[in-house]
Amino acid sequence: MHRVLLFLGLLTVTVARSGAEPDDLPPFNAAILKFCEANEGKRVGSGECTHLADEALRVAGAEFTQTGADGKKIPGSPSEDDYVWGTLVKTYSFDEKAKKVIDSEPNVKCLPGDILQFHEVKTANGFQYPHHTAIVRTVDENGNPTEVYQQNIKLPKGGDARVVQKSRLQTLKMTTGQLMVYRADKPTNPFQMQVSWTNNSNSDTIEFTFGGKKRKIGGPNTGDGYKIAWGGKGVDSIIVGRTIYPLTTRKGYEFYTTPEGQVALREIK
Repeated sequence: MHRVLLFLGLLTVTVARSGAEPDDLPPFNAAILKFCEANEGKRVGSGECTHLADEALRVAGAEFTQTGADGKKIPGSPSEDDYVWGTLVKTYSFDEKAKKVIDSEPNVKCLPGDILQFHEVKTANGFQYPHHTAIVRTVDENGNPTEVYQQNIKLPKGGDARVVQKSRLQTLKMTTGQLMVYRADKPTNPFQMQVSWTNNSNSDTIEFTFGGKKRKIGGPNTGDGYKIAWGGKGVDSIIVGRTIYPLTTRKGYEFYTTPEGQVALREIK
């Protein structure tokens, strides 16, 4: 899992199961689920597991920069690599002494569109998630996640692991680790400009200017090929080569190669 940040400066609902209708979900959850469905089989961001959550939250209108109202990075929990994706709904933990999975909030049900953060998780069917992020697709009648959308996960039969795919999840058959369940929150980042960039060009490294400073983005389909950026008043454009591109807050942009072989920038539709 790789996440790059670049910067300046319970709602009561109907429990959604397999085939849940968006109208049954909180608005953020419904929008996140719709984004995952629309991008199944596609690479989101630069293919890292966190990029799917980042972009789903951005498009949904939720907090996606992991920056709090004080302008500082929201700290990971329980470790730095365990990202916080909103309000903590519950935690599933494997109790070594009791040899079973403990649900911190058994009366609270997960919903499709919730975001899962895995910490050193292993399951009975052999899957391992040292540090991983996924999005709930379906839950059982008790509200336990049974299927997820995810990317950057090894496929048992091969194929492109860095595209969005549906996978089953044995939540109650964890044999080690913790699984944190988060529900998206409204934006907290106080900076006026918040965008994401993805390198989909033919260049392994792209240099550009943002906020008056030189910046770089790594190659396509790599952890460094996606960045989240934000800035304060007056930060409203990016310079690539000699071209100035205006930016709109909370939009996603991609670097691409023109037919003439030049690197340019455009909004991702």
